[in-house]
Amino acid sequence: MKNVKFAIMAVAALTGVAGAFAFSPKTSKTATTYYAVQSGSSFIWTTNDPSTPSVSCKDTLISAICTIVTDNQPSPGVVPAGHTSTRQLYK
Repeated sequence: MKNVKFAIMAVAALTGVAGAFAFSPKTSKTATTYYAVQSGSSFIWTTNDPSTPSVSCKDTLISAICTIVTDNQPSPGVVPAGHTSTRQLYK
């Protein structure tokens, strides 16, 4: 009886784990990574990674986020809906 109870618990645990993965959101195959780069008192989005020894993701007073992945090209100086500003950008 102990073995049966153990087997049922094991199946229940595995089903729960499988269920968690079954409902994980998938990344779109058309999604693109964009980087926010300071431009004057605002920023622009680029698909080229701007990281260099002198340029990195740094804190700023501008409402921005260093990197996003999205299906739609974002507008300059605007953090798209669904993304939260971290007040950081590449400079």
